Amino acid sequence: MTKQLTIDEMLECLIDLQHEAAPTLQAAIEAIGSTMAQLIAAKLNVVAGAATFEGTAFAGACAPFTPRFPDQPCPDPLSRYDSCEWDEDPKGPSS
Repeated sequence: MTKQLTIDEMLECLIDLQHEAAPTLQAAIEAIGSTMAQLIAAKLNVVAGAATFEGTAFAGACAPFTPRFPDQPCPDPLSRYDSCEWDEDPKGPSS
């Protein structure tokens, strides 16, 4: 048997170990996550915030997504994740 760790779990291990590479790797993971979030938001016409790593107890590295306009339904595939967490009040530039 082997232990499988997610990217978030490996980053948390490095942070816990106070590894000198942890801050650089955290910044890289957050940058990749932010880029991915912006690509998704543009394709789905929603708003995305920056990705941040808050630890594995708080969803790991993640980015917030919100509607671009009032009463915008949560689009698929976003609706598959955290389905009860879609606030239909826009947070984007048109609000």
